[in-house]
Amino acid sequence: MRKSYRYVRLLSAAAAALALAVPLATQAVVIQNDFNDGSGDLANISYGAAQDGMIFQLNALLYPGLGLTTQQAQLRTFTLTDLKFGFTVSGDGSGLLDLRYTLTNTGVDARDDLRFMVVLGADANPGTLQESVAESWKPAVAGDPTRRETILYDPALSLNNKWIASNGATGPEGSGVPAACGLLNGCDAFVGLQWDLASLKPGETWSIHVGLSDDGQALSSRFFTLTADPTGGVNNSMTFSGQAMVVPEASSYLMMLAGLGVLGLGRRRRLS
Repeated sequence: MRKSYRYVRLLSAAAAALALAVPLATQAVVIQNDFNDGSGDLANISYGAAQDGMIFQLNALLYPGLGLTTQQAQLRTFTLTDLKFGFTVSGDGSGLLDLRYTLTNTGVDARDDLRFMVVLGADANPGTLQESVAESWKPAVAGDPTRRETILYDPALSLNNKWIASNGATGPEGSGVPAACGLLNGCDAFVGLQWDLASLKPGETWSIHVGLSDDGQALSSRFFTLTADPTGGVNNSMTFSGQAMVVPEASSYLMMLAGLGVLGLGRRRRLS
């Protein structure tokens, strides 16, 4: 992972040099460099004015209930033919990279106890690979992440492995930021957000909208901010946030709109 990161940093440096000749609309730029195979996993996402911050790994995991274990989201849906997986990316080259994950229940039975997790590792300062982590974790409103967690980087106990082993059930709302990661010089951190859904009915789609921003944009009041260790003058910051919602089956939605239309027509007739 680190070798890949350092290789892409050379490419990013070259791109930054070329960018000096072309004025940018904004200095906040998040760029997806490679490894988008549609699976929901990404690697080497650069950010910051000079694109020298790097999310070297981002993974999407799914726990689908029924005693099944957590797996990479797309792989899990291959084994569950009644769950259709979708993944799109937009906002590339802007201050907010927008990742949209969808899970559609195409079966005849409800899917219960779903847990969707997005885990990432970032190197905000390429010179030290360290960043301080802060979190905003206000009272939850509809669509907010259910759990969060920060751990110091350890290949043998990455946050992926920890959440896979526990199926995301790591405390009521996860754990806060370790003391070392909250300091100015920070730590080499992994952070994760998780959304829980009690039940997904047939025809419904669970849509999870994840945002990666280097100009402070957050999609909810529950989010992480990773800020570079200032050693060497680097001042990159990354905001990691997200919102989820359940979208009803298209036919049910149209029937609901038709019903509202009939009610409105009846009201107008009574008024006339």
